[in-house]
Amino acid sequence: MFLVETKLDNLDKLILSSLARNGIRKVVADDVGISERTLRRHIKKLYTLLNVQNDIKLVLTAINAGIIDSYGNILIT
Repeated sequence: MFLVETKLDNLDKLILSSLARNGIRKVVADDVGISERTLRRHIKKLYTLLNVQNDIKLVLTAINAGIIDSYGNILIT
C-alpha cells in the first residue's frame, strides 16, 4: 500500500478521516471546507486508487491499509 500512500494528498487523508467519522458526504464537504462537487472528484480518485466502488468499502480499505484508524484518526503523514 506504500504506493497508494504516496499518491494521497493531505485533502484526501482529511476526506477519508471525515468520511470515517461522519459518513455523510454533505457533512464531510462542510467539515473539510470544500464543495460537494470537489468532494465527489476526490472520492472518485480514492475509489480508483483503493480499487473500491462505495464509501463503506473506501473507509474499510483505508483502515486496513493503515491510512486511518477506525475512529477516523489519520495514521500516515
